[in-house]
Amino acid sequence: MQPETTTTITPEQQQAFDAVYQNVFAQLNNGGGEDSIKASLLASGFDDATATTIYENARTAWKQAHSKKANKDILYGGLWLFGGIIVTAVTYSKASEGGGSYVVTWGAIIFGGIQFFRGLINKNNYL
Repeated sequence: MQPETTTTITPEQQQAFDAVYQNVFAQLNNGGGEDSIKASLLASGFDDATATTIYENARTAWKQAHSKKANKDILYGGLWLFGGIIVTAVTYSKASEGGGSYVVTWGAIIFGGIQFFRGLINKNNYL
């Protein structure tokens, strides 16, 4: 059995590593495809296997980040949407029983609906 080896990364190496991934994330955000991103990595001096690994790792992390944001949009949008509907329904119910006015929470309903459906659309885009 071989002893475990650990590699210590210097701050300069970590900065270079971070810069490469930030570059790939920027290209993904700008709609860059696999071929163009790998070509830029190859032009930077990486071999094909390393470029593929960097692309796949960055793409996975990028998709997870966007999926996480989509989940938050679904959650908070749903809370605003259904909270607005509940407030409207409760105040309407009270007003219809004994007369008076009620509140229609348009802002919460519209804002929540937009955020909720934007989250659903984005979730499907990043599956």
